[in-house]
Amino acid sequence: MKKTLFIIMLSTVAFGAVFAKSSTPVFKAQDYQTFSKQFCGASSKQAAIFALPSAIFTHHNNVDCGKLGVYSLRANELSSDPGHIIYNIDPPKHAKQGFDCDGKADIGMKIIAINCYPVNLISADHHRP
Repeated sequence: MKKTLFIIMLSTVAFGAVFAKSSTPVFKAQDYQTFSKQFCGASSKQAAIFALPSAIFTHHNNVDCGKLGVYSLRANELSSDPGHIIYNIDPPKHAKQGFDCDGKADIGMKIIAINCYPVNLISADHHRP
């Protein structure tokens, strides 16, 4: 039992150290206003993670980033994966810079994580028409 507990603790510390050294910024927001400021102000030259309330997708259809354009917010339950919601933040059409984001969570999750990747590094078939 002690050996197993030690291995679990060691693994947790190692994972924490690797995560702490990650250069991917993680933003946390409790409301739409904070999220939109963080999202529009983040550098889209590298990946980013946004932890935010899922209700933002229920109450808002987009994020207006001024000169960077208007991003669409979408949340859909796929028939192929019932009980889960796919969250997307789609870049403005034909955007050459900015983010393309997605995430997946169980229905009922109050806080979700969205993974964002620079739009110029996404394959062409991933962009919406």
